[in-house]
Amino acid sequence: FYLTLTVPIAFYLSLTSRELIALFAPSYDESAGVVGWVSLGALLFQLSHLIFTNLYLNFKTGQLTLAMLTTAGINVLLNLWLIPQWGFLAAAWSTVISYSAFCILTIAATWSTIRFRLVRSDVLAIVSATLIMWGATLILRSLSSTNFFLLTLTAFAAYSLVLTFCVRKGYIASFHYA
Repeated sequence: FYLTLTVPIAFYLSLTSRELIALFAPSYDESAGVVGWVSLGALLFQLSHLIFTNLYLNFKTGQLTLAMLTTAGINVLLNLWLIPQWGFLAAAWSTVISYSAFCILTIAATWSTIRFRLVRSDVLAIVSATLIMWGATLILRSLSSTNFFLLTLTAFAAYSLVLTFCVRKGYIASFHYA
């Protein structure tokens, strides 16, 4: 359920970053290239939260602490190395790389306790939702800023309702453990 909701939203934010920044913060137009990277980083970080809950429940907080410290170290080193050359965009890249490492570390730490499996119907739901969001974004981008924002809110509300309906009916499972 989480990925079916967040993957399309991250994709949407990446595609519409220029429009959203022009609408809400026009003086920050140059930062539009960062939005997609930050969206991906946030997606990975939140995904790792779903995974490392198992570490809390099994009292393995030492492994979680090690994963967090390693992630912080990776982020600091990448920022020191990349930001002088690439500027603020490099901070977004560093975040995505660090959060990817955090996901990998938390999966590795929980692997002996929980194995995650991909269910074909869930993968199909994620891909379908992302394609629908992509198509809606292409249509909505042709509108004026105000209409774009209002229709985006409406589309997101409708999407959330359909997704909630699908989960409640059992078409999409909340989470799968092997």
